[in-house]
Amino acid sequence: MAPLVAGVKRNYIFGGICSIAANASIKACLAFITEHEQLFTGTEYANLLKVQVPGREIPPDAQDRISDILSR
Repeated sequence: MAPLVAGVKRNYIFGGICSIAANASIKACLAFITEHEQLFTGTEYANLLKVQVPGREIPPDAQDRISDILSR
């Protein structure tokens, strides 16, 4: 695509995709959790969130949101 679209235009076209993809991923993950709430208990989900995977850290605000949802 680089030979066909100038760098400035590529940034304009694809620059906002990261936040959109992140929001869609979070919504899909939360939908999965609510649809499959009988698969794991809240404690089991909380323990899964504690697993440390290098390069896949969960931001504190996201962890708070998930904890809030699991506590309902």
